[in-house]
Amino acid sequence: MYAIPPLITAIYFITIGLVVYLNNRHSNVNRSFLYLCISTFIWQFSWFLLFSRVFYNHNLLIIKLGYSGIIFIPVSFYHFLSNYSNLPNRGKGNTITTNYFIGVILGIFLWYSSLFINGYNSFSWGVYPKAGILHPVYLLFLLILTLKGIHISLLSYANADYSNKNKAKYILLSLCLYIPASFDFVTNYGVAIYPVGFVFVLLSFGVIAYAIIKHHLLDIYIVIKKTLVFAGLFFGFYVLFSLALFLNTSLLKGLIENKLLATIPSVVLFIFLYRPIENWLVNITDRFLFQKKYDYLTLLRSISDDLLTILNLKELANITANKLKDIMRLSNACFFALDNSANSLKLLASSGDFKNTFPVWNCSKGFNDTLFSKPYHVSNSDTVNQSSDLRSFCDQYKCKIIIPLSRKKEKLGVLTLGNKLSDEDFTPDDINIVLYLANYLSLAIVNAKQINELHKANAALLQQTTRKRMNQMAEGMSHQFNNRFVSIAFPAGLAKMYLADIDTSKLSEVDKKRIKDSLYAVERIEDNSARGGEIAKGLLNFNKMSQHTFEQVNIRKGIDLAIEMIQYKHIDFSHIELSVDIADDMPLINSNIAYLQEVFFIILDNSYDAIKQRILKDNSFVGDIKINVRYLHDLRTTHIEVSDTGEGMKPEILDKIRDFVPYVTTKASSATSGYGAGVNVLKRYVDILNGDIDYESTFNEGTKVIIDLPFINGNSEG
Repeated sequence: MYAIPPLITAIYFITIGLVVYLNNRHSNVNRSFLYLCISTFIWQFSWFLLFSRVFYNHNLLIIKLGYSGIIFIPVSFYHFLSNYSNLPNRGKGNTITTNYFIGVILGIFLWYSSLFINGYNSFSWGVYPKAGILHPVYLLFLLILTLKGIHISLLSYANADYSNKNKAKYILLSLCLYIPASFDFVTNYGVAIYPVGFVFVLLSFGVIAYAIIKHHLLDIYIVIKKTLVFAGLFFGFYVLFSLALFLNTSLLKGLIENKLLATIPSVVLFIFLYRPIENWLVNITDRFLFQKKYDYLTLLRSISDDLLTILNLKELANITANKLKDIMRLSNACFFALDNSANSLKLLASSGDFKNTFPVWNCSKGFNDTLFSKPYHVSNSDTVNQSSDLRSFCDQYKCKIIIPLSRKKEKLGVLTLGNKLSDEDFTPDDINIVLYLANYLSLAIVNAKQINELHKANAALLQQTTRKRMNQMAEGMSHQFNNRFVSIAFPAGLAKMYLADIDTSKLSEVDKKRIKDSLYAVERIEDNSARGGEIAKGLLNFNKMSQHTFEQVNIRKGIDLAIEMIQYKHIDFSHIELSVDIADDMPLINSNIAYLQEVFFIILDNSYDAIKQRILKDNSFVGDIKINVRYLHDLRTTHIEVSDTGEGMKPEILDKIRDFVPYVTTKASSATSGYGAGVNVLKRYVDILNGDIDYESTFNEGTKVIIDLPFINGNSEG
């Protein structure tokens, strides 16, 4: 009985050692792992012989054989950790050689003297070696190598990239579990405790086996046959089932004297339950142990349907990223479109734990050639490690796998996959299924681009006609508008002068405040009249609004002026929660303050209307608007995002808004709220500022307006 655990441990270790070694015979890591397994096998198999008491007359010989393995366990473990960690260490080879030399010296004392092992003690469960005077020297040697091994493992874990961190973690855990096996040494000093070190050893290498199967530790891929799994389940279950039938028959025999009659209920039960149990086991094997294949079929089927029906690139990107993340159980998935004109990758969609902090990746020279040089890239591959750009890209977007998307010679974009939530590594099956999907996805992108270009061409033609009509209207309107603004600005300026000349020294504090507030209000009327007049002049020739009035301006001022205007227009605007977040390092930008004010005013006005529509459905709803402004140093671009929690837009409306189709409104009643010209006017202002504008919206959730303005001749705000 006491000999069985060491035998099981010995068989397990020699098996796993040979599997690892035969997987790659030329690897120093695999070879040193085999040395560790052989040392442990010698130790445990010798203890099996010792505890079985079959070779009682050769106990001392068996003890020396077992301790020969024990001596080299810390030596081979350190050897394995040094090779696996691959840390730069000039003296690593000399250290390993010295360790083996010390092990040989201890082995000589073991075999040719009684200084290391001095006979053995007899216990109820068998005999066990007795420590000699040199045994503490070995324990000190063991302690030093253990501490050095822990140090190496910690360094390996700290220096590993996120794709290899799990493997390093399991190696460190395995070492920590192996250490308590040293508890067996107390028995060498006469303590009558059965040596249970095999338990910790099995746990330690159980972790290694788990890491090999789940994370392909040591680059080993274990292929599990479906038939083998089913056979194992079938055999195990029917052993239990047969045992239950046997016990049932035995029980009935005690009640029924006829043995044949006692057997009949068990036979009938077996006949009726055999087929249902077999079907249940087949289902368990397929649905749980091979769930991945079912999920992949689901992935292909669902996305293939979408590829045939969705012609909007943004929507296609969102569905692809979300389904990849959910079905493959990934931490994140991202979809990038390649902008050849700007030589950049634009993040169209992301799903999972990745936050859209960097919506654009500026490609350096040669980056695209490296990226599209292979059908896919793994984050810890030689190609990625040798390319600083690819390495930075993987780190920035937390991607484990990069799948370039291309059609014939046209480069389209990139699909990235994060780590699996199960911490497993990607298998060849995983890669093949995504590559298969990428081919269809590339075709869908080409189709979506062609449809999008056709829509833009139609929209451009419609815009051209609309602008011509607007110019005709503007010629008659702008002069009248300008006159009205002048007629407002003149008395406002006169009132400001009179209010400024009032002697407030003899007035009460209340009257002083009234004078101050009135003066501020009049100043605002004068300033806004002047800006209104400037915009009215621009209407005179809407297609030729220019940048001749541009200057260095603070974008915060444009936002503040727009907020002030919107508060005058909508008295209840203060009921909406408004937050403005502008980066501290924002520089001044070359722009026109009136145009900036108008851009933010139109966006805020639309957000207000969208939130009011939602409040009409739910009086308790409290909307919020968030303005976020960042300066992207690499792209020298001011990135603006204005998001609201309003009613949002339906996909068909969003498509038209993105195409800037004239007279499209998102408001509930165009008769009372306008005719949808604001979106086109906003687009025109952004074009004048040399910027780009895009929209993201989900119906009943909200809308985000994204604007990128180039930085031209700006100075830091300090």
